[in-house]
Amino acid sequence: ELDLVYMVPPEFLPEVMADHLTPGKEGYSHYTLQKGPELSTEILGFNLQDPLFRNKNFRKALAFALDRKALVEHALNGGGYDAKGKGFIPEEQDFYPTGGVLGYAFNPDSARYYLQKAGFASSEEIPILTLTVSRSAGNGVETAVLIKEQLSEGLGLEVRVDVLPFSKFLDQLVHGRISFYRIGWSAEFPNPGEFLSIFKSIGVPPEPNELSFPNVSRYINPEFDALYQQAVLSNSDSMSMAYFQKAEQTLMKDCPLLVLWYREGLQLLQPYVRNLNINPIQYRDYRNVYFERPEVLMSR
Repeated sequence: ELDLVYMVPPEFLPEVMADHLTPGKEGYSHYTLQKGPELSTEILGFNLQDPLFRNKNFRKALAFALDRKALVEHALNGGGYDAKGKGFIPEEQDFYPTGGVLGYAFNPDSARYYLQKAGFASSEEIPILTLTVSRSAGNGVETAVLIKEQLSEGLGLEVRVDVLPFSKFLDQLVHGRISFYRIGWSAEFPNPGEFLSIFKSIGVPPEPNELSFPNVSRYINPEFDALYQQAVLSNSDSMSMAYFQKAEQTLMKDCPLLVLWYREGLQLLQPYVRNLNINPIQYRDYRNVYFERPEVLMSR
């Protein structure tokens, strides 16, 4: 009886997609299916005031050990976009040149190399990692279990998954009591600053248990801050985007986050709903939306 279903849960995606490939089939085939990239990125984050995760080479080892394509296929049933070794800001956007930013693609050899470069002769020297996720995060537990398996198989690491209610997760995150976590970040309007601003060092406290938000990773790099500020103050759109791109590349080089995937928006509409199109920031403009009369639909 609903007119619109936004963000179909991953566990229903195979059934929805199969129905749409079979015209006339009962189920979801009569709905209008819309999908497209969103301005939203899912990441693994670190508390950089934690002695273990302060080690950049260790963070890079984890980054190279993750098979994002497998995560998208198995945890999301294909309902997302593999980052393919790119940056924090989603690709396929026309306001920002994302193509020049390099991140970390799945590479087991590089993962093992950086683990040794981090100073660990073997995985036995590394304590058990606790990956914390929010209970409200979509497919959070399934994703965490897959990440746990990949880090075990690729690097021999032991990972424990901790699932918390969102309110407790957020409180512990901003107060530095969580060191390894999964979160998502979405932009409210199409500008790279919407993503990069959460890594500005202003407001990061010196004490590990003091509140730090939105920079929950407690990342500090004066070079990044300067590039971000130059982007914001630039009078030229092209220069602003160039500075943002340099800032993002600096961020990815430091690896304070691991990009998991870019989110895909997916919605189902009743066949009579007209002019309600999906868009990257899910801005809802209802001025031209209308319901088509049933007799018009039946005559087609």
